[in-house]
Amino acid sequence: EHEIETVTNDVDNFDISPSGRRAVISTHGQILTIATDRGDITRINPDNMASRSDTPKWSPDGKYIAFVSDKSGRDEVWISDPEGKSPKKITDLDNEKGALVWAPDSARLLYTAADKKLYAYSVADAKIGVLASSERGRVGSVAVSPDSKWVSFSKQDATLRSHVYVVPIAGGEERHISDDSMIYSETNAVWTADGRSLIVSGRRDR
Repeated sequence: EHEIETVTNDVDNFDISPSGRRAVISTHGQILTIATDRGDITRINPDNMASRSDTPKWSPDGKYIAFVSDKSGRDEVWISDPEGKSPKKITDLDNEKGALVWAPDSARLLYTAADKKLYAYSVADAKIGVLASSERGRVGSVAVSPDSKWVSFSKQDATLRSHVYVVPIAGGEERHISDDSMIYSETNAVWTADGRSLIVSGRRDR
């Protein structure tokens, strides 16, 4: 039999480290990491419960935890080492953030914002670039190819139809993956394991 220990009954979000040895959770506006084999707890970015932090995402290499926090007084994206020794605010935008997505190689963190843009943060040089933008609603369904070279995302056109695009993760021209004469709209793109194809949900009727 397996013994099950309840850490909290009010977990908002959680993620598991690549090693499986620690879990990161957000609860009551705080970010905690917990050892899965012994239950010791570390608080990330502690501030006496004065702010709200959530949506933690562990990097695939296990070196960082990304999350959204209003500790600075507004919604911003932060990254921290798993021990919580050096949390760092990486954005400086006066809008709501969301959809944190790590590239498989952990070299970049992607995130969307209420300004209808998709951003990429480079861990090596701490630079941020805009990968895509939308005129109607937020960029959505963000996913990175297994080789960490391409990003797929969806956004609406002038008729509010959703379409899937791909763009180089280092920046460049975006490309609509389909043709309006073939598919009326598409969304929810998923990369195949070899990174050579995208599977999407599409509509052919008009």
